[in-house]
Amino acid sequence: MRTLLLIALSAAVVQDSPKTGGKVDWGRDPAFAERRGKLEQRAVFLYFTDGGMPSKALDAGAFSADNVVSVTRRFLPVNLECPNDTAHADLRTRFKVSAFPSLMVLEPDGKTIF
Repeated sequence: MRTLLLIALSAAVVQDSPKTGGKVDWGRDPAFAERRGKLEQRAVFLYFTDGGMPSKALDAGAFSADNVVSVTRRFLPVNLECPNDTAHADLRTRFKVSAFPSLMVLEPDGKTIF
C-alpha cells in the first residue's frame, strides 16, 4: 500500500511541473512537497521567483546547469511564482521572503536549513 502511495505522489509531482525555472523538475505545490518530504525523509527546496531579471539569470544559469539539476534530484524542488504581493503571501511571511529570487531548504520536519 505504501509503495502505491509513493508512486501516486511521484506521478502527481511530475505532472505538475511548470515550464519555467531552467531544467530543474519543479513541482508547484509546497504543501504537497512538505507532506511528501516527511513521508520520504527528504528535504524540500523552495524557489521564490517574481520572473524578474535576477530570476531569469538564475533559471538560464545555475538551474540549467547539469550538475545543479543533478543535485536538485535529491530534494523535492518547488517553484513558487510570485507575480504580485498576494501570491504565496502565507509562505513569504512564514519564511520572511523580502526579495526575489529567494531560496529555502526545509528539513523533512519543516525546519528551515537556509
